[in-house]
Amino acid sequence: MSLLNFTTDQLKQELNRRSAAGVSNAGIDGQPTFDQLPAYVAELGQKVEYLIKIIGQGAGNSDRWLSIEELQDYLPGRPSITTLYGKVQRNEIPFHKMGKRLIFRQSEIETWLLTLKSDKSKVDSQE
Repeated sequence: MSLLNFTTDQLKQELNRRSAAGVSNAGIDGQPTFDQLPAYVAELGQKVEYLIKIIGQGAGNSDRWLSIEELQDYLPGRPSITTLYGKVQRNEIPFHKMGKRLIFRQSEIETWLLTLKSDKSKVDSQE
């Protein structure tokens, strides 16, 4: 039962009824009271820290699949989609096809980037 549609008098009556019935006003519609907000915020902070910790543990897993748009955001310099399609067409970048869709494995892209970097440093050292 939502208390949003109550008039002020109806709200007071409902709160008194709940109080007389032994129902705490603390959880009306699942919301904390003003007095409970500091504890509620602290609890939320702990939950957020826990979730960040869990997500952080999964961050080491770099074997996720990227769409071409995600790849564009992931690569340094944020190359255009057209540039990426050109690299795919010339087999310059590791890719896979799922049906008609291009997908990229993040771990393969990281290896490819490291290869590019090491090839560039070999060319620089020969000059």
